[in-house]
Amino acid sequence: AEALAGVLGPEGFRVVATSRDDRAADEDIRSGRVDVVVAVYEKAQVLFLQSSGFRAAMRLVIADEAQLARDLHRGPAIELMLTEWLRRPRPPQLIALSSGMAAPEEFAARLGMQLFEWEERPVALRAGSLVLETGRAQWSDEATGEAQVRETGVMIAPHEEVAPRIGELVRAFERPALLFVPSRWQARHYARELARGREPQA
Repeated sequence: AEALAGVLGPEGFRVVATSRDDRAADEDIRSGRVDVVVAVYEKAQVLFLQSSGFRAAMRLVIADEAQLARDLHRGPAIELMLTEWLRRPRPPQLIALSSGMAAPEEFAARLGMQLFEWEERPVALRAGSLVLETGRAQWSDEATGEAQVRETGVMIAPHEEVAPRIGELVRAFERPALLFVPSRWQARHYARELARGREPQA
């Protein structure tokens, strides 16, 4: 939300974020007094169901990480929500973004959307494995398919806690990294600690 506000704010758009924990902007959202709302799928659905003002003001929906519609637990509710939005008398324009959805053609056809695929990446994706005990990372080069190996120098014993050494692993690769953690609290905690240049504590 902050990044969007930095771009759209000078143009006169009001950008807000809302979540289960931060509801400060909810009343303005319900009354249609904001231009851009950033929310997870579930919170957006709550606002859609509760607020006629929000429904009336909705003109464009950008659904990021659309592959979540295939998730075993969240998927059915997310896809139902998108379908409900598109069945309105005046449906919003829907743009669904995904970098890793299986069978995107079938997903787009089911929602009546046009599929646009872009193969290039600003940064090559490395999909492979990291053996913590040896610190050795292995992956296949996206362009050539050749096996690549890197010795990170970060070795973590089986009984050792991983969390305190995440910073070391990120720095070892010297490139942007995407970290997946089990909870929202851990995501915020790791982000704050890494932004300060420190390693997260367990």
